[in-house]
Amino acid sequence: MSSRPVIAIDFGGVLSVHDRGGSEHFKTDLDMPGCIDALKLLSVNNDLVLVSFCGKSRAFETKQSIEQTIPGLFKRLIFVKDKKFKGKVCSVIGASFMIDDREEVLDHIVDPCVPVLFGSSNKNFTCLEDWSSFEILNTGKCLPTGDESTLTKLVYQL
Repeated sequence: MSSRPVIAIDFGGVLSVHDRGGSEHFKTDLDMPGCIDALKLLSVNNDLVLVSFCGKSRAFETKQSIEQTIPGLFKRLIFVKDKKFKGKVCSVIGASFMIDDREEVLDHIVDPCVPVLFGSSNKNFTCLEDWSSFEILNTGKCLPTGDESTLTKLVYQL
């Protein structure tokens, strides 16, 4: 994909404050405190890729919101059809880090990609309690990418 490290980032609970108490997420606003400034700084040395789970219509709405708010900041916007597909997507795109707020998603992230738990702490994960400590993500290495054709059944084509 690139000669720069890739950071995969979830949307709900990471870039947008949960609107349903942590269950389903319906907002498409980038309103997590500090996220836009942190993303802009991270994008200087890294390729940012959104890897998020939602339905196709929510994916389209989220894509529009991101393109209006921070156009061109993400190298790709990938919306998976099932949460468990995020690990495979990270392997295919060569992600150095996957940032998500759900431990059950991060349990499917495999080496060499580093799972990063957002919004809480857990000794089993690298943790990013909020966007003020994003510097830990600037230590990524470029990882080999996989076969892009495997993504076809896992993601929405928007």
